[in-house]
Amino acid sequence: MTTGNPLKNMILFAVPVMFSHLVQQFYNIADTYIVGRYISSDALAAVGSVGPMSGLLLGLAFGVTGGFSIPVAQSFGAGNKKLTNHYVGNAVTLTVIISIIITTASMLLIEPVLKMLDTPAEILDDAKKYAVIIFGGSIFNVIYNILAGVLRAMGDSKAPLRFLIVTSVLNVFLNYISIVTFDMGVSGAALATILCQLVSCIMCIIYIGHRKEMLQLSFKDFKLSKTTTVLMLKMGVPMALQFSITSIGSMVLQGTLNGYGADVIAGWSVANKPEQIANIPLSATGIACATFTGQNFGAKKYERVKQGVKSAMIFSGVMSVASSIILYFFGGEICRIFFEETNTVALDAAQTYLRIIALFYFALAVLFVFRNALQGVGKTYASVIAGVSELGGRIVAALIMSKFFGFAGICLASPCAWIFADIPLVLLFYFKVLRKKENV
Repeated sequence: MTTGNPLKNMILFAVPVMFSHLVQQFYNIADTYIVGRYISSDALAAVGSVGPMSGLLLGLAFGVTGGFSIPVAQSFGAGNKKLTNHYVGNAVTLTVIISIIITTASMLLIEPVLKMLDTPAEILDDAKKYAVIIFGGSIFNVIYNILAGVLRAMGDSKAPLRFLIVTSVLNVFLNYISIVTFDMGVSGAALATILCQLVSCIMCIIYIGHRKEMLQLSFKDFKLSKTTTVLMLKMGVPMALQFSITSIGSMVLQGTLNGYGADVIAGWSVANKPEQIANIPLSATGIACATFTGQNFGAKKYERVKQGVKSAMIFSGVMSVASSIILYFFGGEICRIFFEETNTVALDAAQTYLRIIALFYFALAVLFVFRNALQGVGKTYASVIAGVSELGGRIVAALIMSKFFGFAGICLASPCAWIFADIPLVLLFYFKVLRKKENV
């Protein structure tokens, strides 16, 4: 990442990340398809209703671990292998501790939060069953993500892709067996997901253990250093707050959405699948931008940092236009395949949502590039500022715009969040990066 054409480097790095995210979405799509086709729309709504709570609790863990990878990228870019090993070991130890805390908290909060959000009575039991298993096994998902983040921080975006391909195929098989053959309902879908995350975690550990030229970890690397712990938490906590603040907005939105009934919740849940796929090129470009800026910042190539962000914005802008076209014209038809019977209410809700957000996708491209660029150079407080802004946008849509425009007002929540976050991120990048020639 520290030599060669910035755009070419980021595209080569981003392509495996795109496929990794695509394969990861295959997990969720397989769950949604099999649950919708072989159980019921209510079961689909139950799985979807857990999403905001999952986003809050797991987002805390993913945000923290995402911050942990920043020192890894910077030390790797500076060519300091000993420090890289130290950072990786401490990151893994901190991740295990945080995962245990998150899992314990989530298990205690499942029922109170679902009831607080006015989850419809007909889907409450299934939602609880699904949540208990997903949160109970979340430690595997979190550990996999920190290990995959470490590999990407050091420029290896292909290995995580290979692991996800294997486990995604396994996920489809386990979903079908548990739901269709053994009639385990939503519990089977959750159990299949957790087992696959465990397999991903194990493969990642084995791979890192055999890549001696990349990492040579010893037991002392896993012993927490006070200085390193403070550094990593300084990087990770703002990102965790950004995830959690955004998720709180999603929970407020879910509470408003629950008042529209199970069919609309099911349509919303299904619409999230093509949306998440459309997000993949933008998200992957953002991750590539974070790694690029992190490594070049560590190598003190500050002008190259700026060149990389410009290239990432151009590429991401083009991808956002393509994503908008696909969602607007084909999103509704994609959603139709998830229902066994024709559910007009759910399909109308899904299509309305996708057509509205498709009009604002360039704002999402700006969000991914500038947030990740600022994180890469260590300015992780930008994530908190962006998260607070996103929260404001979602609350405006959920509590105010929904009263004037109904369901369409709720659909404007994401675009409002993106635009509200873009403004401070662009200003921060301009004043803290573009105008700083000597130290970014």
